[in-house]
Amino acid sequence: MSTDRPLAELFLRDESTDTQPDEVNGDARGFTVDTYLLMTIVDNLQAVQAAVIAAAGVDPPPVVPLTRPTTALEELREERRRRGLELLIAQFCPLTLN
Repeated sequence: MSTDRPLAELFLRDESTDTQPDEVNGDARGFTVDTYLLMTIVDNLQAVQAAVIAAAGVDPPPVVPLTRPTTALEELREERRRRGLELLIAQFCPLTLN
């Protein structure tokens, strides 16, 4: 369900409902709660390593979190947000910067 774009469009049509899609069960790419928790552990271990390196007086490497897949609902929300911002900018800027 989390990658089903038509279903996500249905959810976005009526945002006033109290029911939210269940995004925890994973999707076709195999992203589950276990995967999410393991990725969070890896992210936190990177932060601990950076803190230990910084405590030793050396510049630590940047902590880059692992990329997580997005659901179709999140993608549609982002597209609508971006489109709204582009329309707002277009109102104030006579020239487009494409």
